[in-house]
Amino acid sequence: AGELLPSMDAQDLALLLNGMSRARHSDPQLSAEVCRYAMLRLKYFGAQHLTMLVAALAKFGLGGDEIAPFLPEFRARIPELRGASTLSMAASALGRLRAPGEPLVRELAAQIEARLSADCFHARDVSAVSAAYLRLRYLDAMHVDRL
Repeated sequence: AGELLPSMDAQDLALLLNGMSRARHSDPQLSAEVCRYAMLRLKYFGAQHLTMLVAALAKFGLGGDEIAPFLPEFRARIPELRGASTLSMAASALGRLRAPGEPLVRELAAQIEARLSADCFHARDVSAVSAAYLRLRYLDAMHVDRL
């Protein structure tokens, strides 16, 4: 995979890192290389693949320093997030980061609330979002009541 990195587009990088995190294959050197190439292609990521990338990095347990460069672009893409699975993946990623910042969490919560009526949220999606809120100590009673 390391040899193919220069030819991978943003979607491929997100899928590679997501696959590595799902398989629990943590190769620090390869992960660092993927992050480096992802930073170079950051503007070409769609909202869903950027969410997938941030979620995979959070699953690896990387610290805020490694993920911080991706968060401003992630925050800018929150209004583009659609679909219950993508929104729950974003909430879970922020929950794993533990301290992404209150404004970022509030913006994601507003997007989740806006999409509740348009997207079909299953019980597992609502459960993932609720668990992320608990990890983040985001306890907005009005918002949680709407979930």
